[in-house]
Amino acid sequence: MRYLIFFVLLSLFTSCQKEVTGLQYSQPTGSCTYDELIAGWEVTVIPTEISWTPCDNAFANGNKGVIVGTEGVILYSDNGGMDWTPAANDVLPHNWKGVQLDFVEFPDPQTIYTGNVGRSALLKSVDGGQSFEELAVPHGTRGIADIVFFDKQRGLLLTNGGGYRPRGEAVLQTADGGQTWTPVQLPGHVNGLGARIYGGFEQAYIGARDTASLDGLLHYTPSSGLAYRPLPVASRGEQRLHHVRVIDELHVAAYTEDWLSGWLYTPSDFLYISGNQGVDWQERMNIRPDEMLRQHFDTPQAGIIFTHSKEDLNAEETTTSADDTELYRLYQTTDGGHHWTERVHPLSCELRGPIAAPGPGSFVMANRGTILVFERR
Repeated sequence: MRYLIFFVLLSLFTSCQKEVTGLQYSQPTGSCTYDELIAGWEVTVIPTEISWTPCDNAFANGNKGVIVGTEGVILYSDNGGMDWTPAANDVLPHNWKGVQLDFVEFPDPQTIYTGNVGRSALLKSVDGGQSFEELAVPHGTRGIADIVFFDKQRGLLLTNGGGYRPRGEAVLQTADGGQTWTPVQLPGHVNGLGARIYGGFEQAYIGARDTASLDGLLHYTPSSGLAYRPLPVASRGEQRLHHVRVIDELHVAAYTEDWLSGWLYTPSDFLYISGNQGVDWQERMNIRPDEMLRQHFDTPQAGIIFTHSKEDLNAEETTTSADDTELYRLYQTTDGGHHWTERVHPLSCELRGPIAAPGPGSFVMANRGTILVFERR
């Protein structure tokens, strides 16, 4: 039992804190091809070292991108993700050498923000990642759960109240590039915060719970602050917010999962889409028994869901067993989620890394061992 506890604790210190699933990375085995993976999309595969795990990625524009991960690894691209170059060995301050980088923001070609959830400081570069300086975060924060920046000066920071397993505690905002931070007032009926900020198009969303312990989202704009948006799954009680994708100025997709997945019964995962910044929601998908990994919407109509499932492909069983096959299952829509097509892919191909979009018609998934660049044909 002592050894089991040790390895559980060790995993808390070595896995990326922004991962959206508990599925562990493993080195891809066997033959693997990404040809015709998603209808209408071409995939370019860039092999990388598998000794480290990507935790987050971001693009400043259609060309300049960055990936951060375990062991303090940083990769840069100047051509939309087609080629990646490691950062120089001396790019980070001495006290950050080898420290896992859990999140990254790239608001313009010269400005990068990154950091680790266990530290109450940020790293900032103003020369496109050639060097970084440390920015202290005030207000007695015990760590940083996540960040989002709308430009090089204005951003949000979610303080971490849960140690090495992030849990949102307070929301801070800056208007001077992280030199000073001020608290953002929470709505009075909010009783808890999630551990992620999902940003884009001059707005941000944060998972939240109200005083009745029902799940929803906080919607933020620099001009109006935070407003609570309840999710329709609240009445079911078992659902928990899993991932949010800001599609454009009005549209947002929220994915929820059964918080008792794998414990008592077959889970149900739901996708909801809003066309008015989370005020109203429409249910677009109900997945059983897959585990959602990532989602990407290129437009309000065109979306892709990456999931993981474990099942017996040769029998009509409703329960899983040790002999079941693990698969990546992809769902694709071209009509805003009203209809979906399904594709199955073997687990030997990595399809679960963080996603960032250089621009419309392309996105980059940073997996362990491979970086995938998806381009619409």
